[in-house]
Amino acid sequence: MAVNPDQYEDLSDLFKDLIDPSIGSKEDAETVVEYCEDLLIDDVSEIILESRSPKLYVFGRSGAGKSSLINALANRQVADVGAFEPTTVSSSAYEIPFPDRNATWEVVDSRGLFESVPADGEIPVETVEKLEADLVEHNPDILLHVMTPEQVRAGKDDFHVVEKLDNSIIGGLPPRVMCLNKVDTFLTPGGDWPPGRNTTLQQQITEMLALVTNILSVSDYCEYDEDEPARGRIYDSDEIIGAFPTYLKEEPYWNITTLAEIFCEYLPDEAVLQFAQAQRRERIMRRLARKQTIAVANAVNHIPRKLIVNPNVPIVTGFESYLIALIASFSGRELSADAVDEFIDTGSMSVRNMLSTTSRVAVDTLTGVFKEDVSYIRNNMYCVGRAAEVYFFDDEVVEPEEFMSEAKAYFTGE
Repeated sequence: MAVNPDQYEDLSDLFKDLIDPSIGSKEDAETVVEYCEDLLIDDVSEIILESRSPKLYVFGRSGAGKSSLINALANRQVADVGAFEPTTVSSSAYEIPFPDRNATWEVVDSRGLFESVPADGEIPVETVEKLEADLVEHNPDILLHVMTPEQVRAGKDDFHVVEKLDNSIIGGLPPRVMCLNKVDTFLTPGGDWPPGRNTTLQQQITEMLALVTNILSVSDYCEYDEDEPARGRIYDSDEIIGAFPTYLKEEPYWNITTLAEIFCEYLPDEAVLQFAQAQRRERIMRRLARKQTIAVANAVNHIPRKLIVNPNVPIVTGFESYLIALIASFSGRELSADAVDEFIDTGSMSVRNMLSTTSRVAVDTLTGVFKEDVSYIRNNMYCVGRAAEVYFFDDEVVEPEEFMSEAKAYFTGE
């Protein structure tokens, strides 16, 4: 089961299910519900309520592997793979449904972009007009420029074509990613694969990345993976996100997960959920869950100074329950109070102890009994979220206190 945005359309009902049983006064409960909803709705709506299809625009020369890239990202055969030698710019738009994952993608494969540019490098007006029309019609989030190693070495002009298009189109091109495909062409007969097992192959791929970086005149960049620099580079650039090598000829693909995670980092928030769910990539869904934990913990850090509705059940209790339910839903569970009860009942007493301690500290802080820095409440909330993440994603019970040092390191650097 995947996250279903329809479940989130009436958060008030969910909050009532989570909070009402804990608060004796109906009026107090309604106040808590309204306050929690006001603080959380913006963050949740961007990711879930406003969830939409990611929009990707793929371009490159014939034979670069554009269709293979679309299929690899979608984890199934979607686009036709075969020889195609266009002489004019055309495009094929794909709407890729993932009905069992509550997701749809929009992908456009632009064909003939470079083939339409003559040897003198002058870009025909119709090429610019066609690309501009595509961008207006499809409004892509990210462009993917696919090249092979041979095309990189021989295709410096292609980079200039893209630069000219960027300058010719009003507002410029959307941010783009360089996908350097077919890196297996560097592999010598009998050589080890994948690149992580072949030092020479890694070096050759890294040199290709350096060549691309030099051609693009990018001065600031960082390795995507410092332990394995051949996996790609992230550029400090508004126009070019980075360059990432891939192998997409057949499964197991190489480095496609890196590319997918980069998209999730740079796609608009409202396009991330459907991209991640369609790929069934647990790491990405966990990243969304972690983001919610941090957001709720930061929000709660300010609440004790503002409001306690009932001195026995402070507003922080509603946040704890909501965070647990949200993390459960990101793991594929139903968004409901039942998931909260399961987490608390299945876990050890330390979960209940931490929840009650957080509530008591919130009360004591405002009543003047507790003088310690209220960051304790924020850190406790983080610990509860992390314990819920491990429970729902890994099916393991871990004491929330185990994450206290992690919480302090994240928020204060201690």
